[in-house]
Amino acid sequence: MIRKVFVSLFVLFPTLLMSQDLVIKKDGEIISCKITSVDSSNVYIDVKKDGKVFSTYASKKNIDAFMYNTKISDVVPKEPKPEPIQKSIDTLHPVDRFMVELNFNPFGSEGVFSFEYLQTKYKIGNKTSLRLGIQFDRQKNSKTEEDYNKDEESKPTVFEESKLFGIKPGIEFRILENSKISPYWGFEFSDVKKTTNAEYVEYSTSYDFETSKYTYYEIKTKVDGAFREQINYYTNTYEKERAYHSLGANLLLGSDFYFFKNMYMGFELGLGYEVIKYNKINVTITYEEENEEDIEENYPSYKTKKMALYYNSAFRLGIRF
Repeated sequence: MIRKVFVSLFVLFPTLLMSQDLVIKKDGEIISCKITSVDSSNVYIDVKKDGKVFSTYASKKNIDAFMYNTKISDVVPKEPKPEPIQKSIDTLHPVDRFMVELNFNPFGSEGVFSFEYLQTKYKIGNKTSLRLGIQFDRQKNSKTEEDYNKDEESKPTVFEESKLFGIKPGIEFRILENSKISPYWGFEFSDVKKTTNAEYVEYSTSYDFETSKYTYYEIKTKVDGAFREQINYYTNTYEKERAYHSLGANLLLGSDFYFFKNMYMGFELGLGYEVIKYNKINVTITYEEENEEDIEENYPSYKTKKMALYYNSAFRLGIRF
């Protein structure tokens, strides 16, 4: 019996001897050991290697700290898990949920970035985002009297202006969560309105044989709802840039690719239904010459409906703030 106890103590003695202490050196090395004693200059330790116990010491000049009954895991922090490209909605600050997109066309003839359509998004869930597209455009053409030489008697002028504004609210549902490639589906509604007006000033001439001079008479044409387009010398049409109001709905399918943490590029296509009501066009022509009667013409409004596939020919470049 005494022999068994002695053998057990002999086996357990190295384990009891090597209850874990730590010596942390200034160069960052951590030594797992048993601290046996400490004096003013050194820390004396027993270190186990290859099943054997070696006694040694470390100079306090090279030691940052030493600890009793401490595990390495207590002083060395665990490596943090890599942060996903898209954060969970629970960890997002309200500002991080906000995104802005512009059309990006590196091969376009009218510029790389298009500011005529701006889209914003706001995440309300890990896979759900509200979206709002804002469409705007303005076209202006003009020719004034200042564009002519001072000695010219006849100076026809042109003023044309069209303005377009639209909003497209919608919602997106992400198919993959926290993924670098993020496909989605959704739907949106559209409300777009375009206004157009134009004014053209021209002149007719009359020759006076007694004075051998020309007399110029002003002819002013006002168009509400379109631009004038001249087919030939005698014929004009009034359909160019016609004003309208449209309502529609689109079923969307697209995908975003996060090439940086807060920046992505995407594409989108869909199936859309749209009702367009073209405005009534009013044309008023007034003559300065007394023997000419003024003219008023009206072109009635009408509606069209269409359903078609559509796609955005430009990439969408998005930034998450």
